[in-house]
Amino acid sequence: MTTRKATFYMLLFILIGKGLLAQNDTTLLKEVSVVKNRSSKFAVGSQIFNIDSTQLKSYQGQSLTEVLQFESGIYLKHYSPGNLASTSFRGGNASQTALTWNGFNINSPLNGIFDLSLFPVSAFDEVKVQPGASSALWGSGAVGGSIHLSHKPNFKPHFNVSIGSQVGSFGFHQENVGIDFGSKKLSHRLMVLNQFAENDFEYINPFTNVKETQRNNQVSTRALLSENNFSLNPKNLISLNWWYQQTDRNTPPTLFETTLANQTDDVSRLTAEWFHQLKKGELKIRGAWFSELQDYTNLTDDTSYFNNNQTFIGEAEFSRKLNAGFNLDLGLNQTSFLADVQSYKSEPIWQHRQSAFAGLSKSLFTKIDLSVMLRQEVIDQQTAPFTYTIGAAWKIHKGLSLKAQHSKVYRTPTLNDFYWAPGGNPNLESEEGNAQELSLIWQHAKKSWSWQVALSAFNRHIENWIIWQPQSGIWTPQNLLEVHSRGWETNSYLQWQKGKFGFRLNLITNYTVSTNEKASRANDESVGKQLIYTPIYSGTAGLEVKYSKITVRYNHSYTGYTYTTSDHSEWLDPYQLASLYIAYSPKWKKVGGSLFLRINNIWNEDFQVVRNRPMPGINYSIGINLNLKLNHQK
Repeated sequence: MTTRKATFYMLLFILIGKGLLAQNDTTLLKEVSVVKNRSSKFAVGSQIFNIDSTQLKSYQGQSLTEVLQFESGIYLKHYSPGNLASTSFRGGNASQTALTWNGFNINSPLNGIFDLSLFPVSAFDEVKVQPGASSALWGSGAVGGSIHLSHKPNFKPHFNVSIGSQVGSFGFHQENVGIDFGSKKLSHRLMVLNQFAENDFEYINPFTNVKETQRNNQVSTRALLSENNFSLNPKNLISLNWWYQQTDRNTPPTLFETTLANQTDDVSRLTAEWFHQLKKGELKIRGAWFSELQDYTNLTDDTSYFNNNQTFIGEAEFSRKLNAGFNLDLGLNQTSFLADVQSYKSEPIWQHRQSAFAGLSKSLFTKIDLSVMLRQEVIDQQTAPFTYTIGAAWKIHKGLSLKAQHSKVYRTPTLNDFYWAPGGNPNLESEEGNAQELSLIWQHAKKSWSWQVALSAFNRHIENWIIWQPQSGIWTPQNLLEVHSRGWETNSYLQWQKGKFGFRLNLITNYTVSTNEKASRANDESVGKQLIYTPIYSGTAGLEVKYSKITVRYNHSYTGYTYTTSDHSEWLDPYQLASLYIAYSPKWKKVGGSLFLRINNIWNEDFQVVRNRPMPGINYSIGINLNLKLNHQK
């Protein structure tokens, strides 16, 4: 262990000890959430969809890939089970989505993306999805949308132990143990997870019509998550969180490849926050350290590539209620990246980013909410594009509201874009543009019934879109494209509950047109055509039925034609996927839990998400979760 790490753990231990030794009684502090505060008060024109712990239960043992596929309507580019899965919001690419954990951006500084397959569902009890532009809230990269992961602290007296285990097709098994306890002054959660899968599924090779078995697709994951919240007194709260995960996975070849590879990811994430309640506002001082070690080995020719990157974040945010119903938010952020990447062929690279942001919101006549958020970033002493978000929400009638938002957005080039050797381009400019959205939402509840119908239209134009293409025989990134994205989305549900019986029906649909408006070379046939791996039509539906201790949930998704070449000469056919989840959840005085069966791709659809990368047919898993309540909440 390095001296720096040892010092950090010592400070962590001291802070935990101080929190446990505090003796004064205190009242419960309200929930502290950076995401909730910024999004609800200073981006009133956008929508946020909450995937809560109840919905996440049916995805235990899976990754965020499966959750977002059926619960959000986001298009996911998934290479194979256990391997890279990335997002596309409203016709954007993977690096134009921001992912936060406890309010900190955890996108990779190397390539600007994140891999959803590396995020086990068991690690979180709440996922928020915010479609649309939010660069002013979260900085570079939040162009198409953002995803927010968190866990709610529980300051009621309790002591719970959870144990889970499941097995499934293709050599899959997972085990997890969790401890969750708390009091008026303490909320602590510890989760340990182990998971393995062979992923040796069979498929029909479409070119030979011969049944083959997927090779070199094993995945092993171990994770430890510790979340600690200490209420020192009625006005001060300290939060300390540690997330460690180790993944060892093989990368399978495409249908035309023979190359076999292995990749290990060793990730540590540490965050700390001090929350201070003021008379008419609040102050947050926050810090984070992230470390990602990646070792890629080509097993065929026995060559290896090693990547090491670290992120250091410090942030201060002040919020205050002003006279006349105004709310003010001011913040400063310092983020530094340190990258030691073998492919850069240089000494370790530092990048420093400073940003200042300010928000103002106001409610008028209890029916109209207005907000503006401004943000300016400086990257290595170079001014980044100025961004803002202006939003309005109008409560037209009881349950009926109209929202509108206009935003200036940007994404800075990644470290790979700048420094990859050969091919990196230090002269790249930031992607930037404007985005608008308009939403009409009808929500109603009457006796046992509740429902929502939400319709959103969006428009976005991005200039200096970065693409990699060959130049003098070397692949290099350039600011070549202008992309116009527009379309509409719907998000609706119908719910009924009476006594022991209830059901919920939900439907999400997407119509997305995302076209290149600028030629990047002579005779460029991509102009005016849909971007690759961006289906025009997609949607998902779900039906959940509950009776007493039994839950049955059916999910169904549709993905339309997906072009895989920019001139539209090749494409992937539409496909439909479905899953079935059946659970029995008995409840006793001190023991709860569930016994469940999950069937994925229940109709055994033959499909590909990425060209020439086969996906599994019908597969199963069965599991059990136990929750031991050693001390009841009062």
